Amino acid sequence: MIMKTVRLSLLLFHSVLHADVSVSQQPEKRRGKETGRTLVKLDSGTRIYELRFNGKQIGLGPKDANWYGNGFLHIGIDGKKSSESEGVLSVVKLGPKVGLVNVTWQSPGGPVTALFELRDRDDKLLVTLKLPDAKSRSIQLQCYPSSFAGGYRPGKDTRKRHTVTANREVVLGNRNNEDIMLTREEPWALFADDHFDFALKRGIGPCAALYYPHETKSAKARTSNYASYLILQPLEDVKEVHLVLWDFEGISNAKAIEYMKALELERAGK
Repeated sequence: MIMKTVRLSLLLFHSVLHADVSVSQQPEKRRGKETGRTLVKLDSGTRIYELRFNGKQIGLGPKDANWYGNGFLHIGIDGKKSSESEGVLSVVKLGPKVGLVNVTWQSPGGPVTALFELRDRDDKLLVTLKLPDAKSRSIQLQCYPSSFAGGYRPGKDTRKRHTVTANREVVLGNRNNEDIMLTREEPWALFADDHFDFALKRGIGPCAALYYPHETKSAKARTSNYASYLILQPLEDVKEVHLVLWDFEGISNAKAIEYMKALELERAGK
């Protein structure tokens, strides 16, 4: 049974674990040839996530669609993206209780660190972002919900992007994009496609992200015909931003929406 409780507090990232997590690191290969990226596979026994790192950009799998496999996380520090700088990936701790992967980039204000954590028998990936002080800071998560549909132009008329929050939905229809500012009562966004719904035997299923509203001064969900985004601006005094990511591979839109709406959120802070 999939865990449906997320405690939206810092305790979420430091709990006791009870089973083994498998972590492997190797050069990534496609069609038998090395791609030049490092592939780290984390397997909780319930769900597999793959981190793909080319020295600058960090991608997230297991598939190329959903959280973008060629670079889904973009952290802006005073106008410069983390993916524009050289970074270092390291496996901080190899099981048996947790899979933990660290990626650090240099920015104008100091190091930027992303810590990815997968726990035993869990279906979600926990992310901690450690940020330096700066005049401006931003976080952007990029996804292609369920399918690329053959690329931007070939699939433009086929894709039916759909974003769901705790309180509302954006059904894009024939529009190119729509932004909504998320309230504190909307701590998560699920990104789906109504044509590429796994229930219809099309696409791989949706994806979702949860953030901690009391760490941010603004949160925006951007739905577009191709890529969709969660865009956050941390509060000035916040040193760490915490996220929870899901890839609902093999799960229908309806089941994934039901799962997210059933989350029990314990809010800490103000």
